[in-house]
Amino acid sequence: IPWFVKTKIPTIFETHFPVSYKKEENNSLYSKWRSKLILFWRKKTINKFSYSVFLTADECNFWNLKKCEVIPNPLSFSIKNKANLVTKKSMAVCMNPYVKGLDRLLTIWSKITEKHPDWVLDIYGQWNVNSTFIKMADDLKISNNVNFLPPKTDIQNSYNQSSVFLMTSRTEAFGMVLIEAMASGVPCIAYDCPSGPRAIIEEGKNGFLIEEGNLDCYIQKLELLIQDENLRLQMGKNAQESIKKYEIEGILKKWENLFLNLKK
Repeated sequence: IPWFVKTKIPTIFETHFPVSYKKEENNSLYSKWRSKLILFWRKKTINKFSYSVFLTADECNFWNLKKCEVIPNPLSFSIKNKANLVTKKSMAVCMNPYVKGLDRLLTIWSKITEKHPDWVLDIYGQWNVNSTFIKMADDLKISNNVNFLPPKTDIQNSYNQSSVFLMTSRTEAFGMVLIEAMASGVPCIAYDCPSGPRAIIEEGKNGFLIEEGNLDCYIQKLELLIQDENLRLQMGKNAQESIKKYEIEGILKKWENLFLNLKK
């Protein structure tokens, strides 16, 4: 907008998507050029804004802007209860199967159930009976250990009934589900994908951050949490403490300070 409209009114560029990185299931020539064109146009126009706001420091550093602020998303609900972390259940949320790495998650879970056949994985998302991933679960012979569940409004209750939260995304702008799980005191495991998880997970403290694509390491850390209840409890306690900085009062204060700075 400020590229086309000359105004003295301060303008802010803000996005909830990973603008520095885009990975698609469709690797056609058109998709690649489209992504490059969008990135090129953003680089040309972003300096026209008075200020830019990003969800993570990685995104902010990518653009190398003088007027740049990191303001993450706030936790969407108040912390009421805490998971007891004794259920033999893991959980994942997957609204875009390819970007969220559902194929990777099912492969990991197939290895886990070989040693821990009494554990179950609940995956929340949009499904149909002909889903490629439901068929994949059948092919991997883990259908009895995976529940493909629809989205729900009281998602906090599902976090409270889980013992581990799993993320296998190929890219994440932020990772709201991570702080939601941590709000319930659930330890998290995620790949170190661009760029959200590394801003939230403190390695070995409130979860595990796995080298991108390292399947064996992911399985190893998940097995560790499955086998060690005391570790789950300690990480869960740390997780609930670590997400206090995402409570809405603090995030609103960051926005208020930004607007006050724009007035100067």
